[in-house]
Amino acid sequence: MTHNPSPRWPQLPRADLEWRDAVPASTRYDDIYYSAEGGLAETRHVFLTGNGLPDAWTGRAHSTIGETGFGTGLNFLATWDAWRAHRTPDQRLHFLSFEGFPLTPEEMARALAPWPELAPLTQHLLAQYPKLVPGIHQLDFPDDGISLTLGFGMADDILPSFQAEVDYWFLDGFAPRDNEDMWSPSVFQQMARLSKQGARLATFTVAGAVRRGLLEAGFVVEKTPGHGRKRHMLTGYYDEAQAVPVPLSPQHLYTSAPWYNLAPSTQSSDVLVVGAGIGGVCATDALLRTGARVHFLDRHATYGSEASGNEQAILMPRLSTGPSIEGRFYRATYLHALRYYTQLNAPDCFTPCGVMHLAKGDLSPDRLMALGGSGVLPGDMVQTLDHASAQELSGLDLPDTVTGGAFYPDAGYIRPAALMSMMRHRFQTGAAEHFSTSVGQVETLVKDGTAWVTMNAQGDVLHRAENVVLAMGAHMQNLAQTDWLPLVSMLGQVTRFEGDAASRMLKCVVAFGHYLMPQDGGSHLTGASYHKDVHDLTLSADDDAANLAALSTLGMEGGLPLSARRSIRAATPDHMPIVGAVPNKAAFMESYSQLTHGDKFHPYPDPTFEDGLYMLGGLGSYGFLTAPLLSASLAASIAGSPQPMSREMSEMVCPQRYLIRQLIRGS
Repeated sequence: MTHNPSPRWPQLPRADLEWRDAVPASTRYDDIYYSAEGGLAETRHVFLTGNGLPDAWTGRAHSTIGETGFGTGLNFLATWDAWRAHRTPDQRLHFLSFEGFPLTPEEMARALAPWPELAPLTQHLLAQYPKLVPGIHQLDFPDDGISLTLGFGMADDILPSFQAEVDYWFLDGFAPRDNEDMWSPSVFQQMARLSKQGARLATFTVAGAVRRGLLEAGFVVEKTPGHGRKRHMLTGYYDEAQAVPVPLSPQHLYTSAPWYNLAPSTQSSDVLVVGAGIGGVCATDALLRTGARVHFLDRHATYGSEASGNEQAILMPRLSTGPSIEGRFYRATYLHALRYYTQLNAPDCFTPCGVMHLAKGDLSPDRLMALGGSGVLPGDMVQTLDHASAQELSGLDLPDTVTGGAFYPDAGYIRPAALMSMMRHRFQTGAAEHFSTSVGQVETLVKDGTAWVTMNAQGDVLHRAENVVLAMGAHMQNLAQTDWLPLVSMLGQVTRFEGDAASRMLKCVVAFGHYLMPQDGGSHLTGASYHKDVHDLTLSADDDAANLAALSTLGMEGGLPLSARRSIRAATPDHMPIVGAVPNKAAFMESYSQLTHGDKFHPYPDPTFEDGLYMLGGLGSYGFLTAPLLSASLAASIAGSPQPMSREMSEMVCPQRYLIRQLIRGS
C-alpha cells in the first residue's frame, strides 16, 4: 500500500552550490560565500574588528550578536573561536542568525575544510546542526557559554518572528545588486526593532542603497578601511532618535497585539524554581546554563515523584499534516527535544528505539499515513506504514485490522528515574556553586520589596528570591497570583505486566491510543487511563484491566499485572502548555478592558506582569516532549537572551492568552 501525497508543509529551497576553485558559490546569486583570498581573515577584520570585538565583550555578562545570512557558518565559528580565547567563566554569548537557503551538513563541512584550526568547533556545530526545516532552531554549547539561535527562512518571513535584543550586527549576504531582499528597508527596520540603543554594526558593503536604508532605520554609519582588495567597509551604531518615523496604520496597531509582548528581563540571576517534575528539572538546567543562581524547591525529596515518575515515558512527535501554528510548535518541540536528550549523552536515560504510531478511533490510517509525504519532517524522520512494514518494524504479529500508520525512527522512550538522578547529580556537582535545594510545600507567595517570599501552610518562610518559576502542576491554582489559570487535572494509571515469547519480540514503542513499551527488565509497561478531575490515587484494578484489554488492538491479551502507578497531570482546555511571565490579572484586565467592546484600534499599552514571577505548566501527557524547549524559552525570558521560539509560538503558549479570551468573550 503506497501513500505519497504532495507535501503540504512549506519546504526550504536549497543553496544551489557550485565550487569555484574549492570556494563555494551560489548559482542563484552568482556570488561566492567567502573571499578566495583569506575568507577567515576577512571575517575577523570586517565583523569582529569592525564591531570592536573581542574587546567590547569585556565586563559584559551577556552579549548578543545578530547576523543577516548564516551561509557556511564561518562568521559564527570565527566568533566562537575568539570568544573561547577571551571569555571569562561567567560570561554568555548569544549568536542570532538566519538563512533562507541553508547548506546541508555535508556542504558545510566541505566549505569549512580550508580552516583546520576551526575543525574542533566545526565538529561541535555539525553534531547539533538542525534538520533543514523552516523555523527557529536553538543550539547550545554550554561548555563554552555560547548558544546559536538559527532561523531557517527568508528574511521577511523569519526576522519578524525573532525576539531578541542585539548588541552587535554582522551584515553579511551576497552582493546587494544581486540579493536585494537581504538589503531591503524591511530588513533594516527589523534590525532596528531588535537592536539595543547603541548596538554596533559592521558590513563589507558600502553600497549607497545600503547606507541610505540603514540611516533611515536609525543606524549612524561611516566608511572604514576594508580588507584585502576592498578599500572600504561600513561600521556604525544604532541611535533610535535618528530613525525616520514609519507611519503605522490603526490596523497595524491592533495586529501587533501588545498584550502578547514579553515581560522585560529583571536582569537578576537569583531564581527559585518550585516543582521537581520534568518541567522544573528542565527549567533548572536551562537557567543554570545562563549562569543564574538557582534554588530548587519541591515538597518531595526525590525528583519526579508525581506525574513525571513513571518507569518509562514515551518521546514522540505530535504532528499534523497541515502547517498550523500548533503543528509548527510541536514540530519545533520534537526537534529541540531530540537535540536536548542526545546532547545529555546519557544512554540509560533515552533509548531511541523508534515509535510506531498506529491508527485508532478518530485518527484514521489515511491521516496518519499522510504524515509520511506531508513534508512536516524530513523523509528520514517519518515513514509511512502499511500492515507489512508495521509488522516488520515492530517485530509483532499484528492483526489484519492494523492497516496503516507512521513510524518515527528517532523517537523512543525515556527512563524518568535515570534522567532525574542524572540531572540531580549534574546540578550538585557541575553547578554546585550556583545551585542549592530544599524540601517544602509552597502554600503562599508574597512580594517583599524586590524579593518573592514562599511560605508553607504554617507561615514558615521556605525561601526568598528575586525571580520565582512556578512548575507546580495543578497546585499553581492554590496561589493567589495564578488561581485564575484554567488548569485541568487528568488522572492516569499505567500497568506493568509480564511478557511472553511473542511480546518480547517488540523492537519499538507502539502508540495506538494507548501505548506499549518494549521489554525493560523482563516486563512491559502499557497505559494509560484518563480520568478528568479525579484525584483519588488509589490503584484501580479496573484501570489495569482496561489497559491490558486495549492491547487487543495489537492482537495481544496482556500478561499478568505485576505493578501499577497512578498520577495526576495538569492539562489545559486548549491542550497547549503554558510558559512565560505571570501577568498581574487586575492590571491586565483594566488595561485591555476595551477588547470586551470589540475595540481593535485602542492605543493599548504593554501588559503589566507580576515582576519576577514566571510559570511553566499545563504539560499534560507531553511533558518530556515540550519541557526542553519551553524551559529554554523561560530561561531566555529571565536572562533577556534571544527566544528559541517565534513570536507566534510565544503568543500561543503564554499565560495571558486565557485573560484575553475572557475579555473578548465578555465574561
